[in-house]
Amino acid sequence: MITRLRSYDWPPMSELRPLGILLAVVLVVQVAYFVRIQSIYPPYGLTTEHFHSPLAVNLLDHGVYGIGEYPEIERTTKRPPLYAVVLAGVYGLFGENEAYGLALNNIFLFSTTIVVYLIGRTLSPKIGLIAALLFALDPVGVMNANKNNGQALYALLMALFLLAMLRNFTQSAGLKRTISSSLFLALATMTRAVTVYLWLPLLVSFLATHWWLIKRIPMKRVVALTLVFFVIQGSIIGGWMIRNNSVDGNPDFASEQGLLFYNFFGPLVLSRASEVSYKEAKASLNRELETSAEYQQMTIGEQQGYILRKGLEIVFDHPLASVRVYLEHVPALFLDYPIVAATMFYGEGKHQSLVDYITSYTATKSSRLDLSGYADAISNIREKGAFLVLAHAAAYKLYYLLVMLSIPAGLTLLWLDKSHRPMAVFLAIFIGYVVFASSFWPTARFRMPLLPATAVVSAYCWMWAWIRIKSYRERGRTRLV
Repeated sequence: MITRLRSYDWPPMSELRPLGILLAVVLVVQVAYFVRIQSIYPPYGLTTEHFHSPLAVNLLDHGVYGIGEYPEIERTTKRPPLYAVVLAGVYGLFGENEAYGLALNNIFLFSTTIVVYLIGRTLSPKIGLIAALLFALDPVGVMNANKNNGQALYALLMALFLLAMLRNFTQSAGLKRTISSSLFLALATMTRAVTVYLWLPLLVSFLATHWWLIKRIPMKRVVALTLVFFVIQGSIIGGWMIRNNSVDGNPDFASEQGLLFYNFFGPLVLSRASEVSYKEAKASLNRELETSAEYQQMTIGEQQGYILRKGLEIVFDHPLASVRVYLEHVPALFLDYPIVAATMFYGEGKHQSLVDYITSYTATKSSRLDLSGYADAISNIREKGAFLVLAHAAAYKLYYLLVMLSIPAGLTLLWLDKSHRPMAVFLAIFIGYVVFASSFWPTARFRMPLLPATAVVSAYCWMWAWIRIKSYRERGRTRLV
């Protein structure tokens, strides 16, 4: 059966052999995709938004985190800086070539597979192996590793945070684990802003779990560890907010957060509430900004605050439409499929034709679960001779559905086992927060930080089911004898 949390001691050779085989296969797949993608799209790969590389170049050459060309570089507050800092270091060592950044992303992704194994291994070696397999199976990882963005680094830092913080939800909670976990979380947040508020529900659950469930550590010590965690978060995240306030007068951690509601989620809500197309709703909101004399006279920081307020007004003015759109987005976060993973190994012309068609088809959708025209899309892809794409998509949609359903089941099973109940609380808080924050505009890439946790929870569920099935079979054989 599945036992209590295991230590981080070096695994024996019997465990390393299957892990080594899995990692070898993962390495071959990653190299194959990297080489293929570089042969089609050198050197920037699948990058669709050239944002981080220019920032890295400005950091390296001029010491400024900003956009534009020297000497007219403008400091930016749009996104946190860590990935650009890492890229600047890579460019300084090897030269300014985006392919080097993508190679580093693949190293981050490969390393995350190992960390996911270690997280799962705290439950059992088999769960660790299954979790690493589930993580590696999702093509969203290798697709985003070949884009010039921080998703692969973010996933690695989140996995390291989970590995470090997991022990703090046991009687082994200590200062070193608190410091390391808080640093990993802060660095992750400095890569992507999604987790900027995770510390709040995390620390509340940390205190509550030790008070009601674990009861092995004096609460004075638990409170002290909580304060240490908070101080590290406040120092790093707060420091960046102070910097942003000095740039444009807006202390928001990442100024693009307001755009989420006004430019993305808001138009979806308006299209649902007003029965107009998403494209028309978005164009209407853009015209409103362009014709607003008040907006045009604002400073950059004031404009960012104005956009956030207007976006939230849309949500609160249409609560029913907002809830409907949001609830449709939650499963889409888990089911969104990066179809380019299947088209990549066709000839370049056929690949691009499929990508262009799928892009134009998805651009017309009113929500992430809009299935209108789905049958026609399948027929068109089949007529293009891309049966592999359809088979790959069908297999992965089924896989995603099984994983999605196994997450609440796995969390429930962890909760029912008293020895794993604190772990269930921690993982539920983490998964719940990231799902909530990512479901306003869910795409496959936003699943990346979830995968280290959901892979372990799903692996636990599947291992539990296998043990039960095996037990029933053995009972049946015994009765026959």
